[in-house]
Amino acid sequence: MAQRSYPSPTIDFFRGQLDALEASLVSSLHAQFEMVRKLLRKEEKSCAAATAAAAASAETQHVYLDDVSCLERAEGTGKKFLKKVREDLHPFFSRRFEIDLGFLLEQGIGEAVHALRAVDAETLRKAQSEFLKGATDGESFRLLLKVGADVNGLVEGQTALIRAIVAANMAAVEMLVDDGADLEGKVGELPEGFVDVGLVPGDTPLIVACRLRQWVIVKYLIAKGADVEVCDGGGLKVLAIACEAVERELDTAGEDPQGGGWTLQYNPQTVDPEVRSTVGECLKELVKKTSDIASMKIRPPLRYAEDTLVHFFAWHGFEDLVLLSLSRGVDIDSLDASGFTAFHTSAVRGQPALVKLLIANGADISKRNHYTNYSVLMIMMSVSAMYPFTKGADFMSSVLKVLEILVGHGADVNARAEGRTVLFEAVRWGVPEVVKFLIDRGADLQAQNTLGETPHAVAVKFKSPPEIFELLRP
Repeated sequence: MAQRSYPSPTIDFFRGQLDALEASLVSSLHAQFEMVRKLLRKEEKSCAAATAAAAASAETQHVYLDDVSCLERAEGTGKKFLKKVREDLHPFFSRRFEIDLGFLLEQGIGEAVHALRAVDAETLRKAQSEFLKGATDGESFRLLLKVGADVNGLVEGQTALIRAIVAANMAAVEMLVDDGADLEGKVGELPEGFVDVGLVPGDTPLIVACRLRQWVIVKYLIAKGADVEVCDGGGLKVLAIACEAVERELDTAGEDPQGGGWTLQYNPQTVDPEVRSTVGECLKELVKKTSDIASMKIRPPLRYAEDTLVHFFAWHGFEDLVLLSLSRGVDIDSLDASGFTAFHTSAVRGQPALVKLLIANGADISKRNHYTNYSVLMIMMSVSAMYPFTKGADFMSSVLKVLEILVGHGADVNARAEGRTVLFEAVRWGVPEVVKFLIDRGADLQAQNTLGETPHAVAVKFKSPPEIFELLRP
């Protein structure tokens, strides 16, 4: 059934209701005050009769101290009541608010008017929404800010600043911050059915900007003094939240197709340089300003490991941020949730520059995986064997550079784990160039696994390319 439409009341009807309300309030208050006066008069007569016999007595009559307290409480209640009445009637005045701003500015009292913040949050929201949608040039929005608006009031759980961030409107963000918007004003309770744009109740504007990957706004808010130490409802600091958002921003390859969490198909250097630069600047400021980062853990949404900052920045190829994190106390040899160091993951991903950087800054080349006891060479071979594309020329070129660096710094080509040497894993991977590299560096062709098999026998089992058979021929 269609909802019936009723005409709005006439001005005369509204005025009549206003007069009736005033009369009712005045009458009720008058009745209460008259009752108090009546009791006081009765008390005066009673006291006078009691003292009539004592003609010499001229003692002034008094009330109880508690009576004075009653009057003081009534006065306080009256002030609160009047304030609430003004608040309730404020929308009425706001809708009819007209002011000669030029005249006030000429008189030098524009700032005083602005300080009153007479424009309510809902009125500001309407003007802002039109501006954010592009329906207006924002002149009305600017005028309301100049007159003095409630920029921190919540409308549907959002302050004006948060709405500007959601809309990715840098101009609106700057106008609001310049007008004194609270940089820590949090997202409130969102209305039922609210379209999910990534807002979480309790988030500050800086956290909102990080979640929505508005990096230019993030950088601006940090520069303006937004609190970087604040945590979300789950106890994550802004830096950790930003890192999780960065993962989605930079690694657009999606989840690991092999299910191992390595996402080797992701190459940080193929990301838009401008995006990487902006993201890197934001992260650098957060790392500099955030306390206790040595123990901070990052939970990348596309992987299974829980990273330290050194792991995370190495994964994404931010060499300067790796160094900055180390200078802030992050352990270069710390392990992620899967038992790998940042040195391990950089080697696996074929990042020769990062491998060199980590070695130069003290990474332990001999450190093994905490759970499998694999050496760095064994880790490289076993992980790469999971991904067919790792046999491509570009990836192989990077891997061979990493292998050269590792062996040049003393990595053992005959290191064992689970009864196998590195050569067994290289054969299983099936890349002739890698097998040849290991043999040329002294890999033992006669080594045996727990089944008594030699690398040649394993090559037969895995039907390796003919080039590998030739290399392994006894």
